[in-house]
Amino acid sequence: MKLELKHKVLPVLILTVGGVLLLGLTFMGYYGVVLLGERFIAGGNPQLFPMDRARFFTMAVIFIVYILVSRFLKSDLLKSLLFISPFTMALVVVILKYYETPFAALAIVALLYLLTLGVFRMKKRNWMYYYAASMSFVIALAYAWPR
Repeated sequence: MKLELKHKVLPVLILTVGGVLLLGLTFMGYYGVVLLGERFIAGGNPQLFPMDRARFFTMAVIFIVYILVSRFLKSDLLKSLLFISPFTMALVVVILKYYETPFAALAIVALLYLLTLGVFRMKKRNWMYYYAASMSFVIALAYAWPR
């Protein structure tokens, strides 16, 4: 039981709790970018601020940071944990980009998710990457799906 706890239960717990905490930090950082952008770029008028661009560039910066940082890490647990934020942000960006056509958004997000799983399978990644991608997929749909 101790071996199973160390190799299955503990990583799931770390990925779930750590992933949610990292996502909270990520979205607070994005909110900070939006507040600064609205204040300095749009002069305090939220209607003039290009939200799509802010979301896209925030996501791009997070992905670049992930790629750079993950090159120096050896732990699959840490790499998959850090993968949750940029992948969730990417899925949220797509959903919000196609907000008015939810089925197109769902199709694109599902395709990105399946392609990601395919890349993980092709590269023979650890199960933790699949869990992280699945967690990102579910959270992105829950967060950004039109209500």
